[in-house]
Amino acid sequence: MPATAITLLELIKKGESLLDEQECEGSLAGSEQIAMHLLGIASRVDLYSEPKTITDEIEGAFFSLIEKRAEGYPLQYVVGEVAFSDMIVQVDERALIPRPETEGLVDMCSKWYPHDEALAILDLCTGSGCIAVSLATIFPSATVTAVDVSPDAVMCTRDNVRAHGLEERVNVIWCDLFAGLEGNQFDLITVNPPYIPTGELASLQEEIHYEPRIALNGGVDGLDIVRRIVEEVKQYMKPGGRVICELGDEQADMVLNYVGEKGYSYGEIHCDFAGKKRFVSWRNEE
Repeated sequence: MPATAITLLELIKKGESLLDEQECEGSLAGSEQIAMHLLGIASRVDLYSEPKTITDEIEGAFFSLIEKRAEGYPLQYVVGEVAFSDMIVQVDERALIPRPETEGLVDMCSKWYPHDEALAILDLCTGSGCIAVSLATIFPSATVTAVDVSPDAVMCTRDNVRAHGLEERVNVIWCDLFAGLEGNQFDLITVNPPYIPTGELASLQEEIHYEPRIALNGGVDGLDIVRRIVEEVKQYMKPGGRVICELGDEQADMVLNYVGEKGYSYGEIHCDFAGKKRFVSWRNEE
């Protein structure tokens, strides 16, 4: 007699057990997400709503990805995507994995301007392009310039821009901060820079070591790139233009002080969804 095909529930439970053996955080959610990815299902409700056929091909692919996850590979890289700001962003080792904290930056920007305003937006250190793509979607009349010094990240951003059909409004540039932007000015400049101090990189959790070091390493105190931006950004800001920058723990007060030292009279600290000081914004009042 032919072997009975494995059921979806059995598949997920076996995946959870294998991940538990390796002490992977969120083993059940990880197993479910890998199954959803292979079955082309968008939500957990849909995963369990009706019987699913598990072919030998799907079963083999499932356990192959479970093995990868069990080795410590980030779940987002395993499935090649992450939910971010009400959309799906493609992600792999070319770029930093978008974090929930960064959704707070997008949320604030969405509340600062009417959604039909024809904004000129610059997204520095764009990485996967998650901020650029989200803002281009929220502000359908905006033009967005997305910049990164990493050619791998630039290619990842271009993939996401293409996936969301935004090629006509999002321009992706490979350059070091403002190097390719002479003569341009923007209403809104967003930044999620590398801000982890170099000395702390080795002690980060194992999964983070799969992410590109260039997107993490912020120098001795984590603020090398941030200081450059504060020093150089003014000529790229329209009158009344605004910058918002994501930061690490205990960096916001230092950056706000530095913004004041560089002559900006309006600066503000904003908290993330967990109540931590996560962002600093400032404006060009000239």
